Amino acid sequence: MVPDNGDKNNEQVCPPNSHKNECVTIQIGNCGNRIGNQYWKMICEEHGIDFSGNFLGDNDDQLIFINSSFYESLTGRFIPRCVLTDLEYNTLDEIQNMDICALHSPENFVFGDDVGTSNNYAKGFYTNGSRLVDVVLEAVRHRAEECDNLCMLQFMHNISGGTGSGFSCLISNCLIDYLSKPFMVNYTVFPSEVGSDVNHLYNTALAFNTLMYDSSAVVSFSNTSICNVMEKIKYRPGQTIDRTETWDNVNRLIGQAICGITAPGRLPGQVPSSLEVIFTNVTPVPSLHFYEPTIGPCCTAVNTPFRKFDLVDIMSDIFNPEFSLGWANGNRKINDPPTKILCGAILYRGHLPVPKIEQTLYEYQLLHHDLFVSWLPNALFTNVVRIPPVDLCMTGTALFNILCTQRLINELAENFHENFKRGSNLNWYFSEGMEMEEFEDTYNNMKNFIKAYDQVSEKIQPAE
Repeated sequence: MVPDNGDKNNEQVCPPNSHKNECVTIQIGNCGNRIGNQYWKMICEEHGIDFSGNFLGDNDDQLIFINSSFYESLTGRFIPRCVLTDLEYNTLDEIQNMDICALHSPENFVFGDDVGTSNNYAKGFYTNGSRLVDVVLEAVRHRAEECDNLCMLQFMHNISGGTGSGFSCLISNCLIDYLSKPFMVNYTVFPSEVGSDVNHLYNTALAFNTLMYDSSAVVSFSNTSICNVMEKIKYRPGQTIDRTETWDNVNRLIGQAICGITAPGRLPGQVPSSLEVIFTNVTPVPSLHFYEPTIGPCCTAVNTPFRKFDLVDIMSDIFNPEFSLGWANGNRKINDPPTKILCGAILYRGHLPVPKIEQTLYEYQLLHHDLFVSWLPNALFTNVVRIPPVDLCMTGTALFNILCTQRLINELAENFHENFKRGSNLNWYFSEGMEMEEFEDTYNNMKNFIKAYDQVSEKIQPAE
């Protein structure tokens, strides 16, 4: 769908370097580095960068804001602004043997010995993590000093393991003082069942405590949601069947969502916008900064060439809870009532006319008004980036701030409280330097956090 010349000529495209959204990415642990690996592959394609850091693109628009994610070396190569870290070397050693390794500076890789964290938050935060954190901070400092205007740090990690939870929290705690409270965005993979494993439960709750107060925005993903989405994609009408269900496909879908979210800061659009502005628009109360991501059209690399879609199809996929990649969708019960959307951002890519987007969105809201809270009108923020992803003519990525997050946090808090009061596996955490007071404070902080959702929920009761 291409707008006529009148629409195209009226685009308010910002000139080169008119706004700089320079960002440093920190990939932590096995999960974070595998997601990051897919993410860098995708944005290299979008910006026309090969794995040696050379620009091979055919569009000057690909270079306008490339400084947001890359810096240019003395030899003219584009190097990612990122730090890859893990407390064991296996994952990073594997990445160093891939073609994409040539893209990164050797000093971007920071890893420990083969000890790891044994699925223990305390080892990541107190003992094993403390031995490596200074090296990570120094690497982040080097990346930050290469920025003219550092606007954001983004983390990629999983919070069910010891490194993704404990070590991530240690790094973010240190960076708040180290870089004077930068805007932090966490792309976080939550466990599918928070009560199925005691250590996963503790790690998730303890990390969540840091996400509540240190992070500026948390985009939540769930392996269960993504696997469910991929299963549905396979059997959609007109789709091919991809039976190679691998973690690379899961990580690619997460990377695709992150590419869509970061696109307004990396590529020219009709209205210049930074990620900080976008996340501010989807946060009705400062403490309610947890978001569910969805993408449209929802299709895998194998299915893409066979899918026919338009703006209405993109809207349908975005608002379909069955295609949500988020934590809330992965933990939905069959009898759960439909959730309410507080507010959201829909980030479009492609040559799409803004009036048609606004009209389609307005008609959808009228038709599905029951999905939105009544007391917060005009709760959807839109942005259009004119460069679509590779092999697609148009896409949409959404971030929704939804009410059912409250129920999940409450379940997490109660399961956490029940287990640590029984003393389940606490000796593994106490032996690494943690104290019971930290568990109690985490539980109390989560209950206080839930009160913010209670206040918001009370506003919609009369409309029910």
